[in-house]
Amino acid sequence: MTELCEGVQPPATEPEEKRNDDKKPVTIRCIMLFDGTMNNKTNIESRISKNEFYEATRSKKYKLFGERVGEGAESYENGFTNIASLDGYMDKEPAKGYDITVKIYTEGAGTINNAGDKTVGYGIGMGEAGVKNKCEKGITEAVTKIINGKLGNEEINSEEYYIKLLTIDVFGFSRGATTARYAIHRLLKDEKRPIKKRLQDHGYDTTKVEVCFTGLFDTVSSHGIRFSNDVRKLELDAVKHAKKVLHLVAAEEYRKNFSLTNIKSACGKGEEYFLPGVHSDVGGSYHDNTSENFYLYSGSPAKVKADRATLIAEGWYRDDEILYEEEFNEFDQAVYARTKANRKGIRNAYCQIPLKIMAKAAREQGIPIKADLESRADLTISEFSDLKTLDNNIAKYKATSVSAFPIHDPLLKRIRHDHLHMSSKDSLGLHPRFNDKGQRWRQAYDG
Repeated sequence: MTELCEGVQPPATEPEEKRNDDKKPVTIRCIMLFDGTMNNKTNIESRISKNEFYEATRSKKYKLFGERVGEGAESYENGFTNIASLDGYMDKEPAKGYDITVKIYTEGAGTINNAGDKTVGYGIGMGEAGVKNKCEKGITEAVTKIINGKLGNEEINSEEYYIKLLTIDVFGFSRGATTARYAIHRLLKDEKRPIKKRLQDHGYDTTKVEVCFTGLFDTVSSHGIRFSNDVRKLELDAVKHAKKVLHLVAAEEYRKNFSLTNIKSACGKGEEYFLPGVHSDVGGSYHDNTSENFYLYSGSPAKVKADRATLIAEGWYRDDEILYEEEFNEFDQAVYARTKANRKGIRNAYCQIPLKIMAKAAREQGIPIKADLESRADLTISEFSDLKTLDNNIAKYKATSVSAFPIHDPLLKRIRHDHLHMSSKDSLGLHPRFNDKGQRWRQAYDG
């Protein structure tokens, strides 16, 4: 582990207490996974099995900014994220050095298990399916699993056992990464009901609570109607209380409403890498062999032409895959322009590379992830020579800042065209952000 930076707090733990009774000690590791906005593995599984829950929701239209707003089935139609993959490859055996290991997966904002999706949760991260409620659900389920834990076939009980050590790990993608960070605060620092108090309410004395590993894929909060800095509101700097933090950031995510919250407060304990791709290239959820057929950007002809040239130069599109259109005034002068994408056959294997990076880091911190995860990922990656080259040389492409990201690398140009997706488009809520130089750019907040 690297040295702590000046002024950075060491990991927060509860003070240890001496015991004078005859209760037996138990050590527990609790792994909490929070999925991204509109990502829900239970609903995806319902779609795959075509069960009654899927059939009941699939006919309902869901439009955030359209004429009809209500419940829908978008979360059923998405692909699995890297959070869902991590959940599926956690070993059921206790982590080394612990008597009991429990795992909690919490579905993403905007979704409800086996029910329709929620507009408010999707749009602004609030309400029944918002960030705070998902955090509370995850913590409540964690407490339930802890107090119902088993030593072999024997259930623990508060009359015979006390919790000598509770180690918590949190993972999250997108708003799920926001939820994971907020959960650290609630677990350790909540004034009314930190997890130690919740366990005490069930009769369990707990000597020590700690947050060990925090694994984040591209933290986006977008909480409330302002879509701005939510660090104070959601305690997103709580990552400073973890022993180790890994944040994998999408270096090519530029949507206005997808501002990044970095892990600056975890300096010395945190590693943050900018990886190729957009939000869900890094966190997962795209289907394979998808197509893009939508308007990309509109505005003055000069700005639209410059952006089109940039997208072609970076490899996103070939010349015939990005249509340029103009509108003219009565004097036959071009006053308005827009571009339209027409790209086909985009693969979804790239997300296996960020998944491998996260799994390796988590395993190094003692989290019991099966080696089958890497075996499956390697099998998928090996089908594509460019991805295999990238995977074998990933250290070169893990930039520690967006300015250090090798955006013009020839390999990345090929990978963009065949494997990475364009998340921004000329659609309400999904517009790209540009800096003063006319370059696509992402807002970032210190967290």
